[in-house]
Amino acid sequence: MNSLLGDTMRSTILAIETERYIDEVVITIVKLSGHLNGATSASLLNTVGELVERGEHNVIFDLQELSVLGSGGLVALHQAARLLRGEPQAHHDFGWGSFHALEHDLTRGKSLGLKVLRPSPAAIETMVTSGFAALVEPYASLNTVVKSFRRAAQ
Repeated sequence: MNSLLGDTMRSTILAIETERYIDEVVITIVKLSGHLNGATSASLLNTVGELVERGEHNVIFDLQELSVLGSGGLVALHQAARLLRGEPQAHHDFGWGSFHALEHDLTRGKSLGLKVLRPSPAAIETMVTSGFAALVEPYASLNTVVKSFRRAAQ
């Protein structure tokens, strides 16, 4: 499954590719490249929603090619984690309610269970600066993140 969202100036493009990885458990890798921000976040949530509807909950977000991660992108990742856990989206409008839901989880400091693979320097900077890094599980290699799913399945 591939989807592409962009504007005419191509300054806010987000490319999303999904790939199924079959090991002891079935894992879906969601590769993001370009800009994940408020303008492109709906595309990510649509993709994650489709995965959840098909029963796929073991998802890795590969952020290696992400050149921009904005605050709207953080909200989208937060909402994606909620969908993967079987919870409803906090708010569909990406307004203040979405940010307050994210702030609530940041305050709690509890992991969202969101697995991110090879985050780009831009993604790392945004996640660290915002405190969002404390809510995700970062992995440097595909093998280590696959092992985390194996352990969870046992």
